[in-house]
Amino acid sequence: MRLNVLLSSIFLVSMLFLISCQEEILKGNYKDDYSTLYNFLEENENYSLFRQIVDAAIIEGTEQSLKDIYSAFNHNSPEGTNRGYTLFLPDNAAVEAYLNENNTTLDALLSKSNDCWNLATHHLLVRKILKKNFVNGAIGDSSLNGAFHVIRFLEMGGTVGYLIDESATVKSANIEKSNGVIHLIDKVLLPITYTSCEWLEQATEYSIFVEALKLTGLYDTLQAIDTRINPFTMFVESDAVFTQKDIYSLDDLKQHVSPNNLDYSNPDNPLYQFVGYHVLPERLSFSNLTQTSSSTSEGTTELSRITKRNYNTLAYYPLQVTLDETLSLRDGLLEQVGINTAFAIYDTIYEADTVGYVAVPVDHISIYEDISNMPTISGVVHFINYVMEVDSSIKPVTSTYQFREDPIINSYYQNISNRSYFLYQEDLERFVFEGDVNYIRYFWTEESIGANSNDYISFAGGSFTLSYLTTALMQGNYTLRFKLKVDDSYGLFDVYVDGVKVGNTVNLASKSPNSTGYSTFDQGNVFLGGYREHTISFKSVTPCRIYMDYIQFRPF
Repeated sequence: MRLNVLLSSIFLVSMLFLISCQEEILKGNYKDDYSTLYNFLEENENYSLFRQIVDAAIIEGTEQSLKDIYSAFNHNSPEGTNRGYTLFLPDNAAVEAYLNENNTTLDALLSKSNDCWNLATHHLLVRKILKKNFVNGAIGDSSLNGAFHVIRFLEMGGTVGYLIDESATVKSANIEKSNGVIHLIDKVLLPITYTSCEWLEQATEYSIFVEALKLTGLYDTLQAIDTRINPFTMFVESDAVFTQKDIYSLDDLKQHVSPNNLDYSNPDNPLYQFVGYHVLPERLSFSNLTQTSSSTSEGTTELSRITKRNYNTLAYYPLQVTLDETLSLRDGLLEQVGINTAFAIYDTIYEADTVGYVAVPVDHISIYEDISNMPTISGVVHFINYVMEVDSSIKPVTSTYQFREDPIINSYYQNISNRSYFLYQEDLERFVFEGDVNYIRYFWTEESIGANSNDYISFAGGSFTLSYLTTALMQGNYTLRFKLKVDDSYGLFDVYVDGVKVGNTVNLASKSPNSTGYSTFDQGNVFLGGYREHTISFKSVTPCRIYMDYIQFRPF
């Protein structure tokens, strides 16, 4: 079923007005030490249909019931903490509309326990989020079924409304219970079942970009990515935007970008680079793009009110996003956000000043606000107003690896507290052990002061090689850096990237620890070609015990 993201602003404002007039009177902003999310469903008849769905939500072949989660007592957390769940709760009218739209009945839905589970878990976020903590963009915490939701702020006469997943409006917020908070909504949230590529393919207004995705092979590449671990963001031009450059078909785009190189599936090909430049290997909603600080780039530059950040792409070059309060604001575009500022002059607009109108060149690409920020199971899609060509003058960004790219370590990081786990090669996707490895262990502990994110890995042995496969890195020159806990480490080891030794042998006794026991090592410089994964290996020279916080590639 096609998702129509081109929503009418008039319709949204009208609906918000009607909902605000009809909003039922329910007490919010209170705490009940014993009442749970499920108690609320029991006590309010207008939410009885959703309660029946929760009652029927049992994973087939198991005894795991969603009712148990909704009912689990959890004494109220101290003010300001986020312990508990967030429930976006549709009323009976919303459930009935959902059943009618899907040509089914409540009894038919209740007979399918797995469907009830998927539907009810889709509305339950794994962290307590009060209205004051809503973001204008993708919510950083997933729902219980692993999906991500998007909030869009709506303004009407000085009042702010909230639209969830471009469909459901929040009627009443902040009904706090012992195990979380409830926000009442007027529509059922539909689980997302399509990838970014699949959505674009069925949306005919993006046909040129989709054909280019397929011709370069990037369509299949993106479809094959495990986006639970590696979500991505796409910036996409509509066919109408391409016509600004007299590009009316894929053939026109090929002629414009790569007239003399027909090997389109080769990563060195200009068309491949053009398409790959539109894909960023991380989830970046509006809230990520517009935040004032970011861990994505260590090259953040503060120039008065201007912040520039570089983001990795699937091309050889990064994309630069500028946050600038002085950027011209035009209707329908995301405020104060510019892409690849000063790369080209795209247009001229006329702004009023004290003597009339002054011509202002438009030297950046903007994002259409109302039709962007679209969530898919792959990540998020944004739509842009000019053709975005590769800016090869922008340098790569720092890439830091804390080993959570490996699914098993990522699961430990998300679920453990004050514990450690032994790691076994048969469970890991990105590690290879060779030789006499006594153990490799993952630690996460609140007492790990000095370690990034309070986690690190430890490994030890006699004569061994431990290798780790990075995610893809952009082409460029890098300094290889890593951070170790040296007060508990010992031994000598060599470091290799793609089988080539980097720098001198590391002597763990040569570094003095800081106050928390850690020290950083700038191992040496490497050139990484293309856009691909790389293997970094640690080979013992003497018996070693190594506490590794992170590996880092810093461009120079």
